[in-house]
Amino acid sequence: MASGEHKWPPISYDNRVLQHQRPNESRLLVLPTRRTLKSSNTGASATALGATLVSMFPDRIHRAVLDEVADSFDYMAGGWSTNVPDTDLEFVKLGKYCRLGGPINCPLYDEDGPAAIIERVAKIIADFVHEPIGIPGDAVIGPAIVTYNDLKRVFRDIVYHPLREFTVTAQILYDISQRNGSSFASYKRAYLEPRLDHAFGEACLSDEPYSEACGGDDGAANFAIACPDGQSRLGQTKESYREYARKIQAQSRLIGEEWAVIQLAC
Repeated sequence: MASGEHKWPPISYDNRVLQHQRPNESRLLVLPTRRTLKSSNTGASATALGATLVSMFPDRIHRAVLDEVADSFDYMAGGWSTNVPDTDLEFVKLGKYCRLGGPINCPLYDEDGPAAIIERVAKIIADFVHEPIGIPGDAVIGPAIVTYNDLKRVFRDIVYHPLREFTVTAQILYDISQRNGSSFASYKRAYLEPRLDHAFGEACLSDEPYSEACGGDDGAANFAIACPDGQSRLGQTKESYREYARKIQAQSRLIGEEWAVIQLAC
């Protein structure tokens, strides 16, 4: 994207109708039975797991509600290619809730309404692509730099936890527009980088590796499960992966690039 273009994300506030409905997914299943198995999870993996559970144990399910974030056949094949068509609509909600929250609660507030807020966000992002921000160090923390690649990882998080992440994301975007990267650098150290700034305590010794006290899971186990479940990617060529990545990026400017990395790990 050229520095003067501000067309990100490619949606308008009035485009509120989901254009990519998958009619075979996210159905409400009501099966009369005296036994009910209750399960609550989130994400594409949970949708696929829920569909599998219903198929395997229909007599144990009274009602199952599956979120429309995955095509089970694509998911089981390891495609990861049908999950993000509606993801950019998150920013429609960002504009809406920022407007409702007002200037005190949302630093991106614009009295002209949600459409103006979205346009402002698009400009901030477009400028940041070419203009990362450096943050000087101090007596405790070394210097840092925040980039568009870091921001894409924040967008990935906001999709999974929109209500939790909206406030911090709005603040980060506002600070970026003011060429202040301090809040973003703090977020990056806390959530996007390995925790190397403190020694592990007694809780880590008692809770054992991969516990929250020891820094948590780095996500490697996810790929160890997801990759063998799907088709082998060991023979995948660079060109075939590029074609796949372009397809995913075209579905979502918000997290398309980050989502395409999932298959790369396999």
